[in-house]
Amino acid sequence: MQFINTSLAKLTKNLGNNHPITSQHFKNQDYSDGKILLICHKEIYPYEYIDSHDRFKETELPPIHEFHGVLSGKYHDLYLKTNVLSLADVWTKFWETSEIL
Repeated sequence: MQFINTSLAKLTKNLGNNHPITSQHFKNQDYSDGKILLICHKEIYPYEYIDSHDRFKETELPPIHEFHGVLSGKYHDLYLKTNVLSLADVWTKFWETSEIL
């Protein structure tokens, strides 16, 4: 069963600046509107490279070939939290659009 067959990055981009769940979550944490807009844009993260907690202790960037879709510490956690919130925004928009039909 495939309702939405594309990447989260593309789905999030389709929302434009309309991210009500994500925005509310970060407004509650006193993030500025500018920071919220920045958070809502998907970026590159070396998922496959981050394979243990020891990776967060490294003091140099990994080789460029390690960046094939793949973060550290707080940025890692923020990125994953933003993915979940963005997915909630996408799903909510999908649900609202489906109910209209």
